[in-house]
Amino acid sequence: VVPVMFMLDRDGNVVDVKKGPTIGQHLVDEACMNALRDQNFGKPPPEIFEHGNIFGINFVFPPLY
Repeated sequence: VVPVMFMLDRDGNVVDVKKGPTIGQHLVDEACMNALRDQNFGKPPPEIFEHGNIFGINFVFPPLY
């Protein structure tokens, strides 16, 4: 599991991406972060920001050996 937190601006642009603790599969970790970098989710409804502008997603992959 690669937990990734990302920050959206009011226009739906991803402005920051951070990785949580992982098992250290660096290629997978970077791929997950790159999937969100510089993305635009479209202008979200204002209520989406009622509890802040940081969101999270868990990418689930089997271990690479």
